[in-house]
Amino acid sequence: MFKNLSFEEYLVIPAASASQLKWMRRCPAKAKMLQDETPSMRRGTLMHCAILEPSELETRYRVNDDNRNSNAFKTAKAEAEAGGITLVKSAEMNQALMVRDRVYAVSDINRLLSVAQVELTKLWDDAETGLECKARFDAYQPSIKVIIDVKTTTDADETAFARACE
Repeated sequence: MFKNLSFEEYLVIPAASASQLKWMRRCPAKAKMLQDETPSMRRGTLMHCAILEPSELETRYRVNDDNRNSNAFKTAKAEAEAGGITLVKSAEMNQALMVRDRVYAVSDINRLLSVAQVELTKLWDDAETGLECKARFDAYQPSIKVIIDVKTTTDADETAFARACE
């Protein structure tokens, strides 16, 4: 397992990921294309950082409530992006902090995450196909050998959530 590998470094590893294989099943021509970030993906990435890497939150995100069409916002966005920072609205940041606090308020989850290793990358060759594969674990709790996958959803209904996780 590899620790401290950035997501950008993970993306360029020439191996198949679960996401690529899902795209391959849907449409092989799109399997190697990078998917554009949707608002839901952006929100999920913010929540992910707040929950799993709270010490990184202030270095990766900056709150800006300027009108998204204003010159002030466009200038702030260009400066932020040049520094690898993502601008979010205060409501988005507040929601991420609220979700983080609620997650950590559950004592079992708090115990599990407080000692977990986050953002681990695993590489292997599939025994059946010989295909080089890769996976990125949100978190791993080594003492009990548990992989943790953080998911966000707009619909907590069991069926809708299961469908969103496919």
